[in-house]
Amino acid sequence: MAKKVIVTGASRGIGFELVKKFAEAGHEVIALSRNSDRLEQLKEACLQLNPQAQVHIFPFDLAKGDIAAQLMPFIESCFQHVDILINNAGALIAKPFTEINAEELERIYPVSYTHLRAHETP
Repeated sequence: MAKKVIVTGASRGIGFELVKKFAEAGHEVIALSRNSDRLEQLKEACLQLNPQAQVHIFPFDLAKGDIAAQLMPFIESCFQHVDILINNAGALIAKPFTEINAEELERIYPVSYTHLRAHETP
């Protein structure tokens, strides 16, 4: 049975590969990332693996975008429910934690700890 899957941070690395694996297996996927060009490449890669792949791409910055006003309507237009959510997006400040200041922490927090609210299935 096909699952409805959302993957954040899908433009490269683990997120990119997970989307490909889910699409190849016949699951319907929403891929989120800031990088629209990489999302287009990802969708093409998925279609090469599975010509019937259902991959919805949405360029979105979790740190700057309005999840309620922009992202949730897109998700709801694609899925009635979500079976799997992979919060893979993250932000990096390459220095020891003890050297991170409040401004830097406030900048990375929304990306690393964003929770998308999925609809519950009965």
